[in-house]
Amino acid sequence: MSKFGHLVFGFWLAWFSSVAAPVVANQVTLSLQDGSFSVSGILKRFDSEFFTIESDFGELTMAAATSRCEGSGCPDLSQLVPKIHMAVSPELGDRLVPALIENFSSSRGFRLTARASDRGTILIDLAAPAVMGTVATIEMSLMEATDGFDALANDKVDMAVLRRAPTLSEKRTMSQNNPSALRSQVIGWETLRLYADAESPFPALTVRQLMEKTGALDDAPTAGQADTFGLDGDNDSLIALYQVMGRQLASPLQARSRAASADMILVTPNLSLPPPLKHIPISASCGAPVQRADDTFGAHPLEAPMYLFHANVRLPKIARDFMGYMLSVPAQRIVERSGFISRTPVEAGMDTEQGILMNAVLNSSNDVGLADLRQAVRDLSGFGRLSLTFRYREGTRDLDDVSRSNLGYLTELLQEGRFANRDVLFAGFSDSSGNAQANLRLSLSRAEALRDTILGMMGENAPARDRFKAQGFGEVLPLACNDIPWGQHQNRRVEIWLR
Repeated sequence: MSKFGHLVFGFWLAWFSSVAAPVVANQVTLSLQDGSFSVSGILKRFDSEFFTIESDFGELTMAAATSRCEGSGCPDLSQLVPKIHMAVSPELGDRLVPALIENFSSSRGFRLTARASDRGTILIDLAAPAVMGTVATIEMSLMEATDGFDALANDKVDMAVLRRAPTLSEKRTMSQNNPSALRSQVIGWETLRLYADAESPFPALTVRQLMEKTGALDDAPTAGQADTFGLDGDNDSLIALYQVMGRQLASPLQARSRAASADMILVTPNLSLPPPLKHIPISASCGAPVQRADDTFGAHPLEAPMYLFHANVRLPKIARDFMGYMLSVPAQRIVERSGFISRTPVEAGMDTEQGILMNAVLNSSNDVGLADLRQAVRDLSGFGRLSLTFRYREGTRDLDDVSRSNLGYLTELLQEGRFANRDVLFAGFSDSSGNAQANLRLSLSRAEALRDTILGMMGENAPARDRFKAQGFGEVLPLACNDIPWGQHQNRRVEIWLR
């Protein structure tokens, strides 16, 4: 860990939970330099480039370069230092976010120093050699997601890097108070792993068994109730687990399902465990779990997204640059080095995809025959599959929230020429609900729609259309068991294959 990281971790041990107080706005008058227009109102924000005021005409924004400000609320432009207010989950504030800030700063020639504020937050000053003094300050507050969403809802922070999505009650509060703060993008994933006492009777579990035991299946007898199986761990990990399993929680408190003597402990990869605890592998198969010594074989079933939330307001340029940097190739390398799963797509050839073939055999429905499986393998032979996957809501061509954030990312990779001179196949797959032929048509429709959307987003930079093909495979090659909603969601997907 860097010196900066150690400093942040030391602050975390002291547990800071306060957030920066918003600047009190004052009356100002903004005028164009030539005097042809002026307007008065309450200054809401100034991001070093634009003034935003609340006037009799509503909220107006004027560029500082072409206007002048008069009144007691006008900032001193010669002394102005842009400040970015950020809420960060403690675990991410320990290992990930400090490393991202450090790399972002060094890549732009900034020097940084970290210090504690009198509000118990962490202040990171960025300075450039060519400029006297600080050019920007990041104020970071370490807090659990519940407090982070509250800070976003009440406009106390500009952005938040959190380990889970909001619950229904948190969404409702944000939509009422600050609807724009629901904007988000996925910056990576963390793997949720399960551990139990050495005497636990569970050598391995399927996702279905886990959902039954934790009440995450709506049709299970224990749905929505605490049970004797029990879970332990920090609240954000527990909520993230339910969200990964597809269970919407009304409020954070419903995530806890603790018993007096819990059999299972939910942890994240960065948690050190005492020796008596044993790891419980998780399988996406039907029936009995497939036991493996290493649960990294193929994609782990319990990968929880890490989110960047930000209000839909104009932030200082350095804040916009930092948000854009989080999805860059250098930033995603930091995500990987910090022990998380990055968005950077990894390519695997069909000859190395034992996980897909194993799940296809174990999880295929009665409508899928050996001939269908053989044909799919032939069609994909010679291609390499990207780890970037798009998933859909049931019976529709509508992408889920996480997949929508992949659209721009894939478009950017293609425009950068990452896969130049290669054929791109948009391969659509479905769950096994309904008629097999209808599912085949739906999988093709999704693949074609995604291809056309990507080509449209690329505009003039789009390659020749015959390099971008779409094919539907229907129910063939399922990733998970189709007997639970979670498995069906995993199987409703479009994958990107390259040759």
